[in-house]
Amino acid sequence: MLLLALSALANWLFAAAIARSGTAAGRRWLLAVAVAANLGVLGLFKYYGFFIISAVNLLQAFGLNADIALLRIVLPVGISFLTFRVLTYVIDVYRGGSARLR
Repeated sequence: MLLLALSALANWLFAAAIARSGTAAGRRWLLAVAVAANLGVLGLFKYYGFFIISAVNLLQAFGLNADIALLRIVLPVGISFLTFRVLTYVIDVYRGGSARLR
């Protein structure tokens, strides 16, 4: 629940900053940061294990022994839905919508 609340708050702050930004370049930069942050969090939770296992297998193919600890990250229910929903909100604000919560 904490992750979902922090994601909603962070995206609301991104949207508010985009709405207040006076320059087109500033608005684009804030949108890019918001999209990168959201997709980064989604990627961490959904694909962390895949990338670690793939890296270990690749290193073993070259004869290198890599003991990379695989953390047990619990995938929050609905993280993909929430991520794309808040991205839609931030993009709507970027395109000229209001910065209030819907």
